[in-house]
Amino acid sequence: MLCCSINFGMQFCDPDAECADTVGSFTCSCSAKLVDWSSGNGTMCDRNQCISDTHNCDVKATCFDMATSFTCTCNTEFEDWSAGQLGTSCDANQCSEGSHNCVGDTVCTDTEEGFECSSTATATATATS
Repeated sequence: MLCCSINFGMQFCDPDAECADTVGSFTCSCSAKLVDWSSGNGTMCDRNQCISDTHNCDVKATCFDMATSFTCTCNTEFEDWSAGQLGTSCDANQCSEGSHNCVGDTVCTDTEEGFECSSTATATATATS
């Protein structure tokens, strides 16, 4: 929105802000449900993607709002298997949390789909290859 006043020339608010002329100046304020990233002067308004559910974070991730964007981070008990944007594919590590069914001489390896059990001999051969 453009704030115009003969006394002040042209002053610009963010397109999603409301502008009001005041005595000797003007004010800009971001519209409802928008975050003001310009320290309260209404020149940079953006929706909070984390609150408005316009993000693609995994349900096991935390969304962090940023000016004009957002980031996702898998919660601490989950591993990030995302290809591309982080925090979009989070899964539990069954090996470290002990929820696997590998027994005896087997080694648990976490995978995107769950986990795999392999014999100690196979794991040793793979580790030295």
